[in-house]
Amino acid sequence: MPQQVVFNLYCYIVVGLIGNALIGWELGKKGWIRLGLEGPKNKRVTFALFCFIGMMVWQSIGKLEFPLNSWESISFPMWGLIVFFISRFLTPKSQRLYNSAKFLHETTYTENWHNPRPQKVIEEIRNNNRLKKAEFLYLQALEIQMRLSRESETDAESINHELNVAIDYCQLSLLYRQQQHLDKAAMTAEKALRIAESLNNKSSNSHEILSLISGAIFRLAEIEHVQGKYETAKEKYEHSLSIDREIGKHEDIKLTESMLNEIKEINTSKGGKS
Repeated sequence: MPQQVVFNLYCYIVVGLIGNALIGWELGKKGWIRLGLEGPKNKRVTFALFCFIGMMVWQSIGKLEFPLNSWESISFPMWGLIVFFISRFLTPKSQRLYNSAKFLHETTYTENWHNPRPQKVIEEIRNNNRLKKAEFLYLQALEIQMRLSRESETDAESINHELNVAIDYCQLSLLYRQQQHLDKAAMTAEKALRIAESLNNKSSNSHEILSLISGAIFRLAEIEHVQGKYETAKEKYEHSLSIDREIGKHEDIKLTESMLNEIKEINTSKGGKS
C-alpha cells in the first residue's frame, strides 16, 4: 500500500476522528482550565496531541500531501464539538458541581499554610468569594452523592457513590485546612477516612480506595502538623507513606517525604529526636 494512502488513513481516522473525539470528550468533562492543570497527566489529550504532532512530522519527512481540503478541515473539529456536547450531557450533575468547585478551589491562592499567617490574612481567605462558592458546590455535590448512595439498588452502585462522598469530604477537608478551620478540616478528613476504610473492607485492595485512605490520613497529618503535634503527625505521614509505596503513588511519596523531612528538621533544631 502506498505511503500516501496510509498517511491519508492516519489523518482521517487517527487524527481527524479519534484525536478530535478524545479532546472533545475531555473538554466536555473537565473544561479548558482543568485540562491545563492536569497537563501531561491527561493521557487522552496527550495521546491526541502526540498523534497530531506525529502527522506533522510524518508529512514533513515523507514530503507527503495533506489529504484534507478546506471542508474536511472544518468537519473534524465539528465532530469534536459534537462529542464535547455529548460528554457534557452525559456528565452527572454532581460531577459538574464537583468539577466547578475543584476548579474554583485549586485556582485560588491561599498563602503557604506552613508559615504562620496573620489573622487578617486568614480572615481574607475565609471570606474569599471563590472559596465560599467552592464550599457551597462541594456540599451540593456531596448531598447528591449521599442521596444516590441511599437509593442504590446494587452494591457496586453504592460503593461508587460512597467513594464519591469520601472524595468530596477529602476536598472539603483541604479547603477548611487552607482556611484555618482546623476542627472542621479534621472532622471531614475523619469522615472520609471512615468511609474509605469501610469501602476497603467491602472491596479490598482497590487502588482508588487505598489512595483515598492514604489521602485522608495525609490530610489529618497536615492538620496536626499545623497544630504543632509533630510526633502524631509524623506517625500519620509514615502510615500514609507506606500505603503510597504499596500502590506506587510516586508524586505523593515525594510530598510526604518532604513533610517528614520538615518535621525532622524541626525536631533537630529543638534538640529532640527525629
